[in-house]
Amino acid sequence: MQEFFTVKLILTQHLGGKLGMSDDVSLSKVSRYATSINADDNFHVLLGDLGGTLGIDQELRGRRNPAVTAMNYMGYDFAVLNHRDLSNISKLRRAVGFARYPFLNCNIGHPNTKEPFFGEPYEMIDINGMRLAYVSGYAGPFEAEEDDLFEVADIAEALRRTLRYIYDNKDPDYVIVAVSDWDESMQEMVDELEGVGIVVTGASEVYGGEFNPQHDADAASELAASFSAESAEDLAASISPGQFARNIGDRHPEAEGAVWDSGPRLLSGREVHTAGDSAPISMYHHHHEGFVMSIDLRFKRRTTTFEYLGHTIGYLDKEISELTDDIHLNDLIYYHL
Repeated sequence: MQEFFTVKLILTQHLGGKLGMSDDVSLSKVSRYATSINADDNFHVLLGDLGGTLGIDQELRGRRNPAVTAMNYMGYDFAVLNHRDLSNISKLRRAVGFARYPFLNCNIGHPNTKEPFFGEPYEMIDINGMRLAYVSGYAGPFEAEEDDLFEVADIAEALRRTLRYIYDNKDPDYVIVAVSDWDESMQEMVDELEGVGIVVTGASEVYGGEFNPQHDADAASELAASFSAESAEDLAASISPGQFARNIGDRHPEAEGAVWDSGPRLLSGREVHTAGDSAPISMYHHHHEGFVMSIDLRFKRRTTTFEYLGHTIGYLDKEISELTDDIHLNDLIYYHL
């Protein structure tokens, strides 16, 4: 086993069934990016989704969901649902049935038994002997009907319950929490989590919607032009600088030297966070407002434990939008359309 190793977590969201043949980010371009990474014994890649990628809210003719077919091909490790996925339960259940990766939701369960309705609350992953726990939940709105097959529990209580169970029964070395459809009113919930290394929260919208209430097109034009020359005109009309990925909280507010910065950053930027010399590990919270982000977590193996060394955040929308398609993936998914 390697003494030093890195876990690269690639998280997508809100691709909305974008398969390929696009000037913007698509599953085909994400596949091209993922396959270009040279994973080895000291570099491990995990691929996850924060919801809104399946295209459930679109008209799909085929029996199989082509986005699920693509994600199976790409080797996704896990996914979580958001409000777009829950907009059509019958389509969603059929799509999930074809997925070879788990959908993780700690707060979507049967009304009576409370058992998870879609997948499991968490996933335990062994990486270089380290027990990494990945916990997901849905934080968006849900109006329950009398004939609904499931219910959405309070995300804060569900996370606390799941984390207690994991620490009591699974003895994890490091915990990642990913929550879809988060908004800034839930910051207190994030701050109260314990035993978590990183919290990643997904946006309810990426381009347009709740994160651009003022529709500030003038301020966005220069930034949009740098994103993609082909689609700059459309983006300039709908994207505000605040919609581009940013780190809502660089550090847990109780951490020494905590820095809070809500200013916009270009999606191609990188942020490096290095663990301090103090014994307790600070919890980091990163908000994902783009299509694709990457988190590189660095660890060192000790005799019986693992030391967290720090991590790097990368916002990949601009980089991935400039790639060419994965032709093999295009052939596969269009066969199922």
